Amino acid sequence: MRKVLLFCLVAMLSLSLLSACTEVAPQRVGDSTGTTPVSTTPAAPPPATIFKAGDTVQYGDLHISVNGFRTSKGGTFMKPDNDFYLIIDLTIENRGAKTSSISSYLSMELVDPDKYKHDVAVFADTVGSFDGQLGAGRKVRGEVAFDVDQHEYYEFVFSEPFASGQAIWKLEYKDANKAFIPVASLGPPPTTTPTFAVGDAVKFGDLVITVNSFRTSTGQSFMTPDLDQFIIVNLTIENKGSKSAAISSVMQMELVDAQWYKYDVAIFADTKGSLDGELGPGRSVRGEVGFDVRRHDQYEFIFSEPFASGLAIWVLK
Repeated sequence: MRKVLLFCLVAMLSLSLLSACTEVAPQRVGDSTGTTPVSTTPAAPPPATIFKAGDTVQYGDLHISVNGFRTSKGGTFMKPDNDFYLIIDLTIENRGAKTSSISSYLSMELVDPDKYKHDVAVFADTVGSFDGQLGAGRKVRGEVAFDVDQHEYYEFVFSEPFASGQAIWKLEYKDANKAFIPVASLGPPPTTTPTFAVGDAVKFGDLVITVNSFRTSTGQSFMTPDLDQFIIVNLTIENKGSKSAAISSVMQMELVDAQWYKYDVAIFADTKGSLDGELGPGRSVRGEVGFDVRRHDQYEFIFSEPFASGLAIWVLK
């Protein structure tokens, strides 16, 4: 349910932020653009360029890499309706000067050799999430899944709702479960945006946000993490403005690990207190927010506003 809610919210956000229709010409990073002689004879449109797993493709201000892909029969409760989930591991980097809004549900699809198009499988056992705001100079890594029958190959398609042009990668089934871009080659998360430390009080608009501490947890009774552990962040938020502020942990908070995988809020983690709701002027609230993550030595906790650019980032280590 949390994934469905987030998909819907990000979809609406993406639609509100996108402007008039533009044309995007995807290009493999490193290829020369060159020039094309002008011709007065009408020509048929050129065939779409097809990329392969491992290629990094420039799509507008975004650099998109297909790191690899795998198959899955699903978890304990969520099984595919067809043969398996095809799960694609991606890295997206924002090379532009402005924040970009990413929506896997609006921008990503899979096409099989029979020309059937498959939308994102919301409940598949994926790691990380793309959906939300991606700041200028930032990167994000995660997985996106599709419920499919077995075929010799698939085409993974990235596009934007109000832009023409598509970036297309051909994924051969025989190459499933291979890593085309090794994790070790990705390096640490980017540091183009200033970061803060645990204990720092940071002014973000009318809010002053303090990361008091963080802890790990393996959950309680039936509420255990799907991955290695919960990271639970303890926050205090104070409203210094003259109007009430709406706080939403699902829409405003996320965690990024050392390999750029982004995690959304785990609403069933064993947290104390709640930050969500209206915060009156001059009021403060304290609570915890949890994330279901892989184990790493360092994470970045990120606070943002859905309809505003800018990020506040704390390093947790």
